[in-house]
Amino acid sequence: MQRIVQPSVAPLIVPSRPLYRIAKRLLDIVVSAAVLVILAPVFAVCAIAVRRSSPGPIIFRQERMGLRGRKFTFLKFRSMYHNADSEPHRAYVTAFIRGEAAQHADGDKQVYKLVGDSRITPAGRWLRRTSLDELPQ
Repeated sequence: MQRIVQPSVAPLIVPSRPLYRIAKRLLDIVVSAAVLVILAPVFAVCAIAVRRSSPGPIIFRQERMGLRGRKFTFLKFRSMYHNADSEPHRAYVTAFIRGEAAQHADGDKQVYKLVGDSRITPAGRWLRRTSLDELPQ
């Protein structure tokens, strides 16, 4: 049996090299800083909207499970009233698990979500509709 050997071409940049990791990290930091500067006015408008809509913190923090079970702190602009009752959500999830949750049309697909939630602030409705509430993440 004849073995065919492919000629190996060494890549210009090898991901395992320290110089590559340093360059990649530097690029991540520079691009992130530039994006933060560009989005700063949007962050300010969202923060003012949340603050004027209801008292409480501007940023919502929650511990979540990430890749390989690693915990991380999830950040987003607060879209609900501070210390709102979680019972409506619990009831909806229970109904969903039992197969009794209502479906709602979102364009051409059916989605399961709590509609008309009174815990959401006026600014929160706008933030969620535009997906700006996820911006800090």
